[in-house]
Amino acid sequence: MNGLSMKSLAFNVLTTPYEESGLSCLQSACIEGDVDTVNAILNYSPEKLDSAIALSIKIGRNSSEFGGNSISTVLGQKDSEKHGQIKKIVQEIIKHFQSQSLLHLAAKKGQVEHLRRLLDIGEHVNSVPPESPPDLSGETPLMSAARCNEEDAVEFLVERGASLELRDAGGFTPFHHAVMGGKMKNMLRLIEFGADIWKENEELYSAVHLAAQYGHTEAVRLLLERGADVNKVNYHNSTPLSLAAQNGHLETIRFLLKKGGNPNRGSVGDMLPLHHAVEGNHIDAVKCLLQESGGMY
Repeated sequence: MNGLSMKSLAFNVLTTPYEESGLSCLQSACIEGDVDTVNAILNYSPEKLDSAIALSIKIGRNSSEFGGNSISTVLGQKDSEKHGQIKKIVQEIIKHFQSQSLLHLAAKKGQVEHLRRLLDIGEHVNSVPPESPPDLSGETPLMSAARCNEEDAVEFLVERGASLELRDAGGFTPFHHAVMGGKMKNMLRLIEFGADIWKENEELYSAVHLAAQYGHTEAVRLLLERGADVNKVNYHNSTPLSLAAQNGHLETIRFLLKKGGNPNRGSVGDMLPLHHAVEGNHIDAVKCLLQESGGMY
């Protein structure tokens, strides 16, 4: 049963369009203005995301009058009191998710069954939200899943055709997102699937830079074991140690020093890792770097 509860299975049956009519039970009830049935079906929804997905399903093309339209579009053409009540119910659910892509939300939560249903009703596995904040611009569902959870979503999306090579607006791939999230299982999964772990963005940020910047020591360890340069510099001449110091990640700083990270390698403006730690007021990091240098600063 693909891990679905009986409640989820029943809800899916009630909200999946029949091939012959092109309409689901929920869509038919909305069109007919049957408030009680609409409420009954939606009250059976396992959670709000299920309701939002059900309401996003387009009416089948073989429904001559409304084919290809969403329930919201159809309700906009109805003006009876009962249709008005249903419209409010639908708008309340949609409003809860209006600023989010349902596919990306399911990916972030690692909800494979929601992902499966969305893809089955026509969502594109490599879709990008039309409107998203600058830091998430160009993010695919696989990037969201790789960074945010260690469920089976990454494997599922790759099996459904998600690209390992697409980049977001910052030039980062799904593997980079797994590194940013410190998701070791996802890093290993993506490597198994053939992800290129050596890619850099335009500012020459590599995976080891990101692992250090976000303080994910085990991710740094994995990358160094696979051949990453502990003193690799990016466009700003920053090493992994500089980035770890800048963000006060003490455990990562200690590990990088142990593995040969150079505390005397300066970045832009000749800023040493110690200077970055001082600038960020990261006291423990400052002490660690001073101890490493013997206090010779």
